[in-house]
Amino acid sequence: MTTAVQPVASKSSDPGTALLPLHKLARGASAVLISIELGDEETDHLGLMGFFPGVGITAANKAPGGDPRVYRIDQSEIALRNETARHIFVKLDEAEPVAK
Repeated sequence: MTTAVQPVASKSSDPGTALLPLHKLARGASAVLISIELGDEETDHLGLMGFFPGVGITAANKAPGGDPRVYRIDQSEIALRNETARHIFVKLDEAEPVAK
């Protein structure tokens, strides 16, 4: 069973709209990208790879040490280091369970 972790960052008190950093998304869980809080150059580079608000993301495999992590966007698989992924905020898909 795949579960996602409890959201750690929230811009709202409503749990249905709580955001979490991408690196906290559990393997196999899906979410929608809400915001990227990085510099313009890094944000532009991520945008060229398909990371932009509203896109669906699924967390996939990790390297043996846990970093980097592979994320699926459309038909692409993109590896990001946790240091980058912690600045990308997502909202869990409605159907995804959240660990307590």
